[in-house]
Amino acid sequence: MLTALSWALGIAAAGGLGAAITLAALTKGLRRALAASRAETVAAQEGERQAREDAERTNRTRAQFLGMVSHELRTPMMTLQLQFERLERALGARETPEHERQILGRISLSTRRLGEVVESLLSYSAIQSGRMKMIHERFDPGPVIEAIVEEMHPQAEQKGLVIRNVAGDSEEIETDPRLFRLILVNLILNAIKFTQTGFIEVSALRLGRGHAVTVRDSGPGIPESERARIFEPFEQIEPLRTKHARGMGLGLTIVRDIAITLGATLQLDSDLGVGSAFTIIFPNDQAP
Repeated sequence: MLTALSWALGIAAAGGLGAAITLAALTKGLRRALAASRAETVAAQEGERQAREDAERTNRTRAQFLGMVSHELRTPMMTLQLQFERLERALGARETPEHERQILGRISLSTRRLGEVVESLLSYSAIQSGRMKMIHERFDPGPVIEAIVEEMHPQAEQKGLVIRNVAGDSEEIETDPRLFRLILVNLILNAIKFTQTGFIEVSALRLGRGHAVTVRDSGPGIPESERARIFEPFEQIEPLRTKHARGMGLGLTIVRDIAITLGATLQLDSDLGVGSAFTIIFPNDQAP
């Protein structure tokens, strides 16, 4: 636009009145074009703002709905789990045929999985609405990791997977123990879901800048082009979604959002055909 204006000024200087008229017409046209360009820019910015507000409103509405439904499901789900535990204790007092024990084991896994789904929905809703509360405490992550791995062992065993804790001796960390557990549970469940053969390994390491906890698997790996998208809510890589068990696509979203809330760092390393490793680095000496 400036080049055209300079060219027109040159014509005006060389050509007198006729050129001056041409310059005036060009200037008018340039002003109109500039005004139209500004109007288009404003309209585009307004469209982007409106789209962003609509997306945020949709996310809030969805989170509120999921939270409401989850609260309605939680009470009967807890009742079902408690009643099943009573049944297990009663049957444990007598000899039970092997096929009946297998049936009970499958029921136990299913009720536990349903409970995890409900808790995941409640956690997602709390994060999205800003109601996620944190309580920082100093604790040894070793026993927590050991307990979670033991708890997840039946689900891994059902798929023929080996799950092991290689954390070894650990030092105390300062973070929210409930959210620490929620991160680890979601990472392990994600690994179990997408790993067909091999292992899942949980490790912990003290670093100079914090404590790293890693969940590694021998799954299919994640293409580099998809590594950002898998952390978005309700997103799954299509080939994996088709081949493996379907889910809500919230587990890694919850992990990412809790990590941000805790001031932790989330890292992903993955090789196609080899497996993936999700690492959470908790900073040292967090203030409550």
